[in-house]
Order: sequence, then C-alpha cells, then structure tokens
Amino acid sequence: MNGTYAGSYGRVKSSTTDFLSDEFMRSLIARSPDETIQELLETSYKEDLDALSSVYSGNALLENAINRHILKKNKLALFAPPPGAKDFLKIYLSKWDIENIKILISSKVLGHEVKEDENFIISFRDIPMGIFGGNITQDEFKGLIGISSIEGIVESLSRFPVGVEMLKKLDEYRRVGDVTVLFTAMDTYYYSSIMESLKFINGDEEIIRNYFRETIDSRNFMVLLKAKEVELDFQIVKEALSNGGNNPVEKLEELYRNSTLQEIMQNLMERFSLAGTSGKDAMTELELRIRDQIYNKYHVSLSSSSISINSIFDFIIRAERERNALRSIVIGNSYRLPEKTILSLSGLLKYGE
Repeated sequence: MNGTYAGSYGRVKSSTTDFLSDEFMRSLIARSPDETIQELLETSYKEDLDALSSVYSGNALLENAINRHILKKNKLALFAPPPGAKDFLKIYLSKWDIENIKILISSKVLGHEVKEDENFIISFRDIPMGIFGGNITQDEFKGLIGISSIEGIVESLSRFPVGVEMLKKLDEYRRVGDVTVLFTAMDTYYYSSIMESLKFINGDEEIIRNYFRETIDSRNFMVLLKAKEVELDFQIVKEALSNGGNNPVEKLEELYRNSTLQEIMQNLMERFSLAGTSGKDAMTELELRIRDQIYNKYHVSLSSSSISINSIFDFIIRAERERNALRSIVIGNSYRLPEKTILSLSGLLKYGE
C-alpha cells in the first residue's frame, strides 16, 4: 500500500490505496494554500482536487478534498470485508456519524448555521467538519439539520441505537442544560458497541481488541485528568467512563479518590511509556502523544497480516492518521502557527525534536 516517492519534496504518484509519506506531509508546513494544492496534485489527491476545484479554492478546496479522499478509502474498506467483520467496521465508522451529530448539536447551542453540500461533507461556517462513513444517511442528516431544538434532534435520533442512549439522558440534559451529558452517552455507547462486536468475529482480531482496550484506557485516563482538574465527584465522573479497557472502573475509582492530578498524570505516562510531558497545560499534547503511541504500537502487527480484518482496520486508521495530519497542517498554516506546534498537532513530531 506504499506509494512510489520521488522528487524534491518526496512526491507520491499513486492510487486511492496509497498513502503519503511523513516526509512529504512535513514538507507542506509553512506553505501557502496554492503551493499545498500544487504539491497534492502530484499525489492520489489529484482526483479529489480536480473534482472540487470548480466549487472551492484555497483552504476550502484543501479541506473538502481531504475529507472526500478519506470517504473513498472508507468505502473501499467496506467493499469486501471478511465474514463477520462488516458489522464491526460499520460500528467503527459510525464515529463519523457521532462527530457530525456533536457538531450539529454544538452549532445549535452556539446559534450557528450548519449546511450540507453535494459532496456529503458537513460544514460549519464553511469549514468542513466531518464525513459520512457510518450508518446515518445523507437524507436523514438533512432532516436533522432542519430541526431547531436539541430535544427534537435527540428524539429524531431515537430510531438509532445511539439516539436511544441519548434519549436516556434527555431529562438530565434538560435539568443541567449541558450537552456534555448527551455527548458522553454517545461516546460510552460507541466503545461498548465496538467491544461487543469484536466478540462475534472468529479469527485473528485479538490485535484489534488490544488496540481498543488501550484506546479505552487512554480515554478513561483523560476523563479522570480533566475531572480532577475541577474536583468533580467520582459518581459524576463514573458516568463518562467506558468499560472494556485494561483498567476496570473500580481500579480507576481507587486511583481517582486516592491520587492528586499530578499522580494520575504520572500513572498515565507510565502506562503508555511516555516521558517529557507534565502539568495541566500539557494535556492536549499528552492526548495526541498517546494517540500516536497506540497507533505506532499496533500499526506493524495490523499491517503485516494478510488480507484480513487486521489489515483492513489498519488501512482505515492509517487513512485517518493521514487526514488528521493534513488537516492540522492546512489549519496550522492558515493561522501561521510555529512549525513545532503544527508537527505536534499533526502527529508528525518526532519526539526529542
């Protein structure tokens, strides 16, 4: 799945299944939108850029093309999965539905308009925010956009499993007026569904189970850290924790009740073999580093499998990593962020730099 790299900036001329090298993506930092577009026209993004160039330009063209590209990759991954794996893949890709729902609800809270274009990319004030990779159709999402209230959106979504979980929290939302309770319901449902779906695949998917156990661990630890900052009662925190990780909720409760913020962070750093990050202001960096650590730990094992659920899943998460890196670079360049900041946000920072 690797492309053929050549030229002064490591260009890749490839098909939809190829990926950009880290060196190529790093070379896009500090470039103008037009320069970035010209470089990407020499890659597998050419078809996406050409298809959208009559509608968009500059950063809008780049962001829409990046989203379009990963949509094609997700569709390819779902084309012919191994027996029993399609349900898992659809549940995994429903993360895009959840992202879109969160954006829609957030826009209602802020009083901003959300629009949907012909390329199935959800935009927020003309900035693409998500793609359709899950189970909610274009027409169904159009219907959600037209609903004026958050309660109406939740009730409309109640015909989907994730909407049922949100509906259970609707009274609490009405009481506290905080959409976080709805977002938490979606997140905890998502991870429990992922782990449940992996029980019914008969094959070599243990690597994926371990990947998600660590992903759930990292999410739960970040919940603990953020809650400890404001000294929330654990009974409130418990509602946001997901089961299925290597650290059961009971163990996390003990850690939360008996540790300081710094001790929880230290425990997290040791758990993921990290160093050089400390203090509450480094939480965002820490979260990004953990995400990259998990990816790097499992990428080789997943990709080395023959055509299987492992290699298909690696293809999907590698495409996500590329999307995240490119979007971070495009946005970072537009705000003229320092190179090291962009590298950190994009997951391309070689720690020690």
